[in-house]
Amino acid sequence: MANALWIALEAFSQQGAGGARSVPSTGALFPYDVVLLIMEEAAAGVRPVLFRIDLARRLCVRLPASPDRVGQLRAALAGPSGIEDPDHLLVLARPWISMRKYGPRGYLYTHLDTGHAATNILGIALGCGPAELRLRLPRAEIRSLVGKFMPYREANSVISSATAGHSGRNAHVLTIDQPPGAPADSHGAMGASAGRRSPGHCRTVVAPWRRPTRHL
Repeated sequence: MANALWIALEAFSQQGAGGARSVPSTGALFPYDVVLLIMEEAAAGVRPVLFRIDLARRLCVRLPASPDRVGQLRAALAGPSGIEDPDHLLVLARPWISMRKYGPRGYLYTHLDTGHAATNILGIALGCGPAELRLRLPRAEIRSLVGKFMPYREANSVISSATAGHSGRNAHVLTIDQPPGAPADSHGAMGASAGRRSPGHCRTVVAPWRRPTRHL
């Protein structure tokens, strides 16, 4: 998980000349979300889990999805690249974010921005190991599973990357649980109760590599 989170953060937090973000967006709206599908260690072994990446707070929100259904989606996302046990980063478009400002043409801007984001994630992932980007997706399965917790999103693409990353860099990735029955709102922000970092719903994962970042 930490490797995939590092890839996403690196893709979106890089800055160019004058402090501009490396991923362009019409109107600086960034109308998309990134969802991570990984195999997580549990008491009974490993299980497939979905996380919503909160890029602003640099943490992962575990979605209360059935491991069986997440496993089915993981099998449906298997690609022809031959990457062994990859992490999947799903890029989901939020068209209404752009459309409320630009009208119907905002739908096109949304997918243009989402394409920039997916391509940048792929570039960072390829710098760390084998990776691939695919547009042919099991969209019905994604909508059925993810839409319960993150409604109105449209699946744009998936970046599959090798789980192993570089060594020698450590980071702490904070994860919180989204309680059942508390879906994300249309903006992707959880309510106060879901976002509360209670001891029972928080834990830290040590990443095998990551550039130093300031603590939250």
